[in-house]
Amino acid sequence: MESVKLVLAFVFLILVYFLTRLATARRQHKAATSIIEELKEKRALDLFSATELPYAHAAWLRFGLKDYRRNALKSLVSVGIIVRTEDNKYYLRSREA
Repeated sequence: MESVKLVLAFVFLILVYFLTRLATARRQHKAATSIIEELKEKRALDLFSATELPYAHAAWLRFGLKDYRRNALKSLVSVGIIVRTEDNKYYLRSREA
């Protein structure tokens, strides 16, 4: 009986772990989508129209829920969807490039 409880507890912990990973991935995906939409709204589509993003820099003191936009921005830059300029501005890479 004790071994069944132990196995069920272990399975429950594994399930909770994967559900939290799934929730985090979903939030980061939503953050990435909102960043792309924001750059489209600002018409930041080339080097000359690049714009600053306030969440691109680390905040020393921040209250509230975790903001996934900074991590999502890093991911989008690393895969080449968004380009970071030398003066820390960002623009959306065109699909033809």
